Amino acid sequence: MRRFPFKRLAIGIGFFAIFCLGILLMDSRSLLDPLRSGLGVVLNPVITQLQSIGRSAEPSDPIEMQLATVQAENAALREENMLLQGRIEEYEVLELTSQIQSDYTDRQTLPAKVLGTDPDGLQQKIIINRGSNDGIREGMAVTTASDDENGRGLRFIGQVVKVEENRSTVLLITDANASVGARMYNSRADGILYGNGRGTTTLTLRHVNKNVTPVENEWIMTSDLFESETAQVPGNIPIGWVVGEPIENPQTNELEFTVQPDADFNDLDTTVWIVVPND
Repeated sequence: MRRFPFKRLAIGIGFFAIFCLGILLMDSRSLLDPLRSGLGVVLNPVITQLQSIGRSAEPSDPIEMQLATVQAENAALREENMLLQGRIEEYEVLELTSQIQSDYTDRQTLPAKVLGTDPDGLQQKIIINRGSNDGIREGMAVTTASDDENGRGLRFIGQVVKVEENRSTVLLITDANASVGARMYNSRADGILYGNGRGTTTLTLRHVNKNVTPVENEWIMTSDLFESETAQVPGNIPIGWVVGEPIENPQTNELEFTVQPDADFNDLDTTVWIVVPND
């Protein structure tokens, strides 16, 4: 059997003990300070660099510090400005809703945010943030508020065609599949107003008695007449006005009018109002 070299082990332990004792004596007499200082000079930059990993560097130059302070203040101001702007918009909507409600005491209006357009892009539709939880039903009239040279008030833009719990889809009157009962404000002649689809901004009023003599630029409203009114759509909501001369349809022996809608259908990215009929 091979014997373990105890003598060699004992000599090694003895040398290690003498080495440790020497280090302790040198340290007690401050003989290791030059070595410790030299190692600090070499290792401290490395340690500092390792500690800075994953942590943003603090600016040390006065100009950099001032720039960082200004940038932080600007970010805080931008956030505060966005918050104030949102509150101003909410206040404006509430104020306008109150004004509309005072002008139209025979009906209720509910503001809704436009969330976007039809995701399929096949029809002229918008998505709003009101649904069945808010009492919205299919067929209800959707309007935009106008405050221009034509007067303040609501302008008809379409009808609700799909209702979910917290959102609804609105088919705009400009769509080729859209229609609504309408009448002429002065002559009281009624008909059906149709959208003409993409590529045109005008509407067409059809099925109007050929004996009607329209007033120049006569306003077209949603119909309140039994023969032409649309369910869920209250009457007398302005839509637009007649432009040009009427055309007689030889097949139906009725007049057709071109109507310019008053609403800007290219700017429906904010708030609309749903008209809730009084049941």
